[in-house]
Formats: sequence, C-alpha cells, structure tokens
Amino acid sequence: MVLSNQDSACDFVMSWTRKKYGCWFQKIDYQKGRHFHIKPSDSSKPSFYLVYKREWLKNFSWFFPEFLNQNPSLTGGLGESLNMEALLRCIRLNIDYVCFIHPDSEIYVIHPAVFLKFARKYDLVREQKRTNFYKMGDGSSNIKSVNETTFCIPKELLTKMEKGGGSIKGDTL
Repeated sequence: MVLSNQDSACDFVMSWTRKKYGCWFQKIDYQKGRHFHIKPSDSSKPSFYLVYKREWLKNFSWFFPEFLNQNPSLTGGLGESLNMEALLRCIRLNIDYVCFIHPDSEIYVIHPAVFLKFARKYDLVREQKRTNFYKMGDGSSNIKSVNETTFCIPKELLTKMEKGGGSIKGDTL
C-alpha cells in the first residue's frame, strides 16, 4: 500500500488502531494539518502523534558526524527529526507514541520522552532558519522568518510498527 499524503496515512493508522484496540479514535490536527494526534475514546488505550514524512532525514550523518563516529553500529546515516514544539506537546499531552509514517506505509515509533531524552543526551539538536508563509484570517498573507529547534534520532533507534501482527515492539531504548 502506498500512502500518498498525510491524510491517507492518518486514515490508515486510524483504521489500524480501531481494529487493534476496539475503540474509536479522535483525530486532532496540528502543524497546519501535517501532524495528527490520534486520541482514543477509551483512556486506557494508547494515543499516537502521527508525522507524515516524504523521506528520511538523509543528512543525519552530515549534521551529526561526531555522534556517528562515537556510535559506529549506527551506520545507516538516516534519521528522523521533530520540531521542539511538537515533541514537547506530545509529552505535555501524555501521548504514548510518536509515529513517523512514510509513503511506502512503513511506520516507525518511539515514546516522546525517550526521543527527547536521547536527543538531548547526545546533542542531536539543530537550529533551522525557516521562512514560513501564513494565510491570515482576512485572506491576506504574511511571511515570517523563524528559528526552529528540531530534535533528531537515528533510524536504527526507532521501532518499526508490525502491522501484520498487530503489535508495536517494545521500547527502543
């Protein structure tokens, strides 16, 4: 199955979670509809924060060569990143899993607190100068330049969600 955009990825995960956990989930949009909080109607079930990615962070090895030199078993050179605002939101809302979803329908998960702790411990943090284009309520537009802090983690430390067996493997760290 190919997930061509964030909406198809969200629908896919909502269907999977409904079948697996036997309850309904509410979808809450963040980041201009690029991220979704999948909140269960039954509070004893896990909640998910979905991030659709078109590709891996291919420059992980370029951004963090020292980390990879100190950890030679992590040779893939690929990683994922999430902005600080989203990661702290996950922790504040007690979200159980951050899910990185790729077009080939592969889903990789990690607990938000583990992600944050690891990125801070190994200084896998970068500042990006970004220009964001905002639509204002009156129909006009505004361009704003911001510094965005992102936390990164190597691909090998994420857990691949096993959809066929209906489980998420244990903690990654």
